[in-house]
Amino acid sequence: MENELARERDGSYNIKTGRGGMVDVEFAVQYLQLREGCRSPELRTPSTVIALKEIRTLGLLPDGSAQTLLSGYKFLRKLENRLRIIHDYSANDLSGTRIYLNKLARRMGCDPKLKNPGTALICDYEETTGKIRDVFDRLFLVE
Repeated sequence: MENELARERDGSYNIKTGRGGMVDVEFAVQYLQLREGCRSPELRTPSTVIALKEIRTLGLLPDGSAQTLLSGYKFLRKLENRLRIIHDYSANDLSGTRIYLNKLARRMGCDPKLKNPGTALICDYEETTGKIRDVFDRLFLVE
């Protein structure tokens, strides 16, 4: 999916199907729902956010991993919403000129005093998706 749909490259990211994107979070959650849902009915929800809160409460992931997925997912959803506002249609690609990325970063709430908030946004994105992918890899390499 990453290779065929996301088509990521340096400076161009896909927040949905890219490495550490929303699909990674949703896939991990759905896997845990399938694995544990028979014993924990509270996991049987269509909401990824609610399911992640239950996964955290039940301790189904180690070392704060559920919180990493939850905060990362919320960040990506907020980013998706801001992209939608800017483009007036569903958009999943994170790339563009410095001016465009600065505008997007301001809509995301980056510090207005920063000289180049777009660069800070990209750093936050890379850090967030890297952490999501680390959890994803640990979950599926252990199983």
